[in-house]
Amino acid sequence: MKKLVTAFDTESRLKASTEFLQRLPNQELLVIAGTRGAADELVRGICAETGAIFGIHRFTLLQLALHAATPRLVASGKTVLAGEMRSQRAPCMNAAGKTN
Repeated sequence: MKKLVTAFDTESRLKASTEFLQRLPNQELLVIAGTRGAADELVRGICAETGAIFGIHRFTLLQLALHAATPRLVASGKTVLAGEMRSQRAPCMNAAGKTN
């Protein structure tokens, strides 16, 4: 099922998202939002209306990319710097990706 919803106002987008997710009960779904908090709030709102919802995975686009890339990075002996560590180390990295 493909459907594209565009709207300038948040309320219309949230309503369309909620209706879409409620039409697919008991299915494993992926919610990608601008922030993890926004995804959590969307799912919490549905839980408040329906009593429960299962099988929903919530990510930001960056979190999803990191989640998908982690197995290959680990297999190649690499790791992901995340959160505070990333922001503290970034100024020390040169163009080749090595620390100064």
